[in-house]
Amino acid sequence: SIHVYILGDISNRKYNPDVVGFLADLKGSKHLITGNHDNISDYRFRQLFVEICDYKEMADTYNKVHYNIVLCHYPILAWNGQHREWILLYGHTHQSFDDKLFQESITKMNEFYKERDKEKYKPFYAYNVGIFNYGWEPVSLGEILNGNVS
Repeated sequence: SIHVYILGDISNRKYNPDVVGFLADLKGSKHLITGNHDNISDYRFRQLFVEICDYKEMADTYNKVHYNIVLCHYPILAWNGQHREWILLYGHTHQSFDDKLFQESITKMNEFYKERDKEKYKPFYAYNVGIFNYGWEPVSLGEILNGNVS
């Protein structure tokens, strides 16, 4: 079965029949990782999801490789499994200066840890998976890892 993970800001703080219609038509089991613009108080909206939460840890496989993943609407500088190759997927920052600073911080942290312990170092990654990066379409883990962004 297909699972679709939406990393927040889908409802724009109010009930919107167009959004509800879009979500109802979207195939698969839908999971909402809530964002700051989401209002989940309306039952018509909530019933479209098999799960609604603020943060989620999960696993996925791509090309027969197992990946542990953290899903959060917000970019966070430290996440569970970060130094054990867990991947952070986030939204919130859009294509902003804030996102550029966050990605620069991740790069600097990787450089620091690599220099500190070259033997045990494992790079870690955080990907902004906002749909504006992907032509407003859902994407697979493989597309994210391969950098297929618009």
